[in-house]
Amino acid sequence: MPAKHGSLWLLIAIGVLVLAISMLFPFLSKWRKRKMLERTGAPNLSLTREVSSVENKSDKPDVRKAA
Repeated sequence: MPAKHGSLWLLIAIGVLVLAISMLFPFLSKWRKRKMLERTGAPNLSLTREVSSVENKSDKPDVRKAA
């Protein structure tokens, strides 16, 4: 019986480790990309958002005449 009890705790520990890594992966990926771009001096286009001309047109109120 002690072998089963030990393997249960090992299985729980592995599950917690997998969950923690999967939750931290996006943050670590962004951090790694930021560090790599700082070394090269290239602009990070994935973290900036520029307004396109199509979005500028949608800022104007849509004026329609009633028929």
